[in-house]
Amino acid sequence: MFEWLLYVIILFFALYGIVQFIQMIKTTVLRPRKIYNSVYILPLKGHIGEIENIVRFTRNEIISSKEEHTMLVILDLGLDPECSTICKNLCQDLSGVCICKKDELDLVLEQNINLQTV
Repeated sequence: MFEWLLYVIILFFALYGIVQFIQMIKTTVLRPRKIYNSVYILPLKGHIGEIENIVRFTRNEIISSKEEHTMLVILDLGLDPECSTICKNLCQDLSGVCICKKDELDLVLEQNINLQTV
């Protein structure tokens, strides 16, 4: 009797795992492109020693303000190569953060911002 109960429990968790795996695949494949309602622009120029801390702090402030669908755009106004590389890596690590040059800003906003009339 105990053996059957053990098989049922194992079968239940196996099926639950399969369902969760299928749901994970479904959400990653069918996930819509993120559209943001508001944007914070962080203009940066030159060499900044604490650039990673500044970007992470700004992103955490946006999250803690509980503004939903808010994007942080790091505006590159002439960052040195080291800072630019750090910002690109942060954009890959943090959701809702991207880096762009001044001339690319219009395109980034057009692709990611949901413009609504009030």
